[in-house]
Amino acid sequence: MITPKSSAFYNEPGIYTDEQAAAWKTTTEAVHKKGGKIFLQIWHGGRACPSEYNDGQQPVGPSAIPISHSYTSAMKGAQVPNDVPRALTDDEAQAIVKDFADAAKRAISAGFDGVEVH
Repeated sequence: MITPKSSAFYNEPGIYTDEQAAAWKTTTEAVHKKGGKIFLQIWHGGRACPSEYNDGQQPVGPSAIPISHSYTSAMKGAQVPNDVPRALTDDEAQAIVKDFADAAKRAISAGFDGVEVH
């Protein structure tokens, strides 16, 4: 996750704080110690973010059109309909672009060899 309350999965890890970046160093150092390379996929879940995984916050997207199929709730153990997202404002969209840039910088500082934007 690139920002709080943008998780499409239950207990999804993030890279939006300096503390999270520091914690990722354990993983990146272990991979590099074995001679490997490691990339971090960064993303914002958008309209796929269930409110139940994001402290009740309504998901956001380009429009107020929900995903048509249901998802399996990790918290309820059942299929549930997706929330109706709230359309982003232009300013909010620009803030998310900045969140991606900030997350990419943190990923590099955490020792990742690169990032994949999803």
